[in-house]
Amino acid sequence: MKKYAVSPDKLRWRVEESRLTFKSTAEVDPAEGIVGQPIALEAMRFGVECDAPGQNVYVRGVTGTGRMTLVNSLLNELKPKARRRLDRCYVHNFNQPDRPRLVTLDAGRGRQLKRMLRNVTDFLANDFAEALNSAPIKSGRERIQEETQQQLDQITRPLEKELQANGLAMVQLQSGPVAQAAIFPVMDGQPVAPDQFRQLAASGKIDEAQLEQVEGKIREFSKRMTDVSNEASQAWQAGLQRLHEYMESEARTILENLVRPLQAQFEHPALHEFVNEVIEDVIENRLQGSSTEKLPDPHVVYGVNLICSHEQSDASPVIIENSPTIANLLGTVEPDFIGDGRTVTNYRGIRAGSLVRADGGFLVLDANDVLSEPGAWRMLMRAMRTGCVEI
Repeated sequence: MKKYAVSPDKLRWRVEESRLTFKSTAEVDPAEGIVGQPIALEAMRFGVECDAPGQNVYVRGVTGTGRMTLVNSLLNELKPKARRRLDRCYVHNFNQPDRPRLVTLDAGRGRQLKRMLRNVTDFLANDFAEALNSAPIKSGRERIQEETQQQLDQITRPLEKELQANGLAMVQLQSGPVAQAAIFPVMDGQPVAPDQFRQLAASGKIDEAQLEQVEGKIREFSKRMTDVSNEASQAWQAGLQRLHEYMESEARTILENLVRPLQAQFEHPALHEFVNEVIEDVIENRLQGSSTEKLPDPHVVYGVNLICSHEQSDASPVIIENSPTIANLLGTVEPDFIGDGRTVTNYRGIRAGSLVRADGGFLVLDANDVLSEPGAWRMLMRAMRTGCVEI
């Protein structure tokens, strides 16, 4: 065995400095990539570059062997382009408020939509009422009101003249929100309520014959007054309807001109439907006198919630989810505080989860973490199978 013995001074390998081509390790570029796992790298490369439905990569290995490092290193090296670059937005659904409408746009278009809708809501909040009171619209409104009043005068004037000739007058009595016509006797040029007129007779200021004569005339004209009042009421209602239709038409013109640039920029059926619903909602609820309730801010109802945007880069998004709970994977709907401790949920509270943020790119998960979260694995498999995420 002595012939195989190694002397102590030769037990350690020493590099011969003369064989080195550099004087300091600072001059040496660091090695890139993973060393010593060529088969794993090749399999990973294929999985990353293969764009096909159901194509996923599972990396198996002993804990601490650098699996996550391998994945990150390869993705950084390849920098694959995004398979899809889509912006995801939510807007209010007027027909089903609890099911907001999803609008999917090309990358970068989401922020453009947000800016254009902001211009619309700013106008509705600050300038819409003033636009409805512009000189041309105000002139048209006054013309309709004058024509209605002229029609009312034509209906009531003949009866008023006959009443005046008989010492009577037609008086409008307000009963809550409703006005009713009544016939009063006239004394000293002023109409007097029938009850007061009877008191005058009881006190001897007028005789019974005069009282009976006046009451007889009132009965005589009452039927005709009822017919005239009904005709006048119909004319008044027709005038109000005409005025409402005029204001609605003018408001619609203003709103259609307001949203026309947005509709021209976005050929998206769901978005066009939303814009049309905005117009109808404004006309129904925001014309002067349409509603007695306090209306929500236009920015709240008519805005857009951009939950996912890919305008910054054409590279694939790489999302590493360290806490793969159902909420983190799918997303959440946060409540919106409306005062007095009350909350509501709407499109503005929707937040995208990892699956949505990784759309068109890569979602990196630790399988053990997913399996340890209740329901997460089943939900993940369902989303991968259907290609659909429900927040």
